[in-house]
Amino acid sequence: MTIFILGGSSSLAESITNSEIFHDFDIYLVSRSESIRENSKSIGYEEFFSKTKENKKFSVINMINKYNFVEEEQEIFDSNLFFPINIFEALKNKGCTFYNINTTLSPKLKTYSLTKLLFSNYLKFSNHSNLVIDIFSETFLGIRNNNFFSILVKKLKQNEDICLNNPNSVRKFIHIDDYLSSLSLILNHKFTDQGYNDIYVGGHIEISILDFAKKIKLSLGSSSNLISTDSKEEILETNEKQYKYDVENLGWRQKKGLDNIIEKLIQ
Repeated sequence: MTIFILGGSSSLAESITNSEIFHDFDIYLVSRSESIRENSKSIGYEEFFSKTKENKKFSVINMINKYNFVEEEQEIFDSNLFFPINIFEALKNKGCTFYNINTTLSPKLKTYSLTKLLFSNYLKFSNHSNLVIDIFSETFLGIRNNNFFSILVKKLKQNEDICLNNPNSVRKFIHIDDYLSSLSLILNHKFTDQGYNDIYVGGHIEISILDFAKKIKLSLGSSSNLISTDSKEEILETNEKQYKYDVENLGWRQKKGLDNIIEKLIQ
């Protein structure tokens, strides 16, 4: 299977290319960044468009999720949207499968997938062999540059005091290996429903930010002080959105525990 990964400079894309799980896939990293071009499988967007014309059947994994969510009333063709809409135009009637990965879903926000809106209102796929799949997750992956938690590890290693805002807010966690196995299962799954589908990938490891920070501090032997600050921010509620599929219904199971996740973050 030929796969083009949009946002190929991300650590998740790097994890996919380095994983044994995906060794049978022909993977191209598509990115505006020059930093990954030494990799023979790293290409720019012009080459991406060229290769999609050559291939009659392929898959695209989108990781450009800075603005993947828009409010329902927002103009869908807002010029400020980072998402390259012309990519969808290039994929029209190509028989491709499009996977849109969202790993920063906020359950307290009423959000709508830009992919679904584009699919419904713009693409108007006439060829039903095209399959668009939104992969949602409200979990935090066990990878080193995961925003807040990577900064947390860095400060703990340097024995700096850390202020935790809303420290009792509970987060879900998943190890990168488990997440990659879920993606592999989704990529290999034969979906009977053509068109747009959404899938939820979740982790069963739930822990407060404060307790998580304490565990990392203990693992590092750090002398940092963890300072809790009052916050008016509401604690995130469980996401009540109904998804067509849950990855567990496809046979996926989480195997790595919290200790494995902390070890991976610290590495």
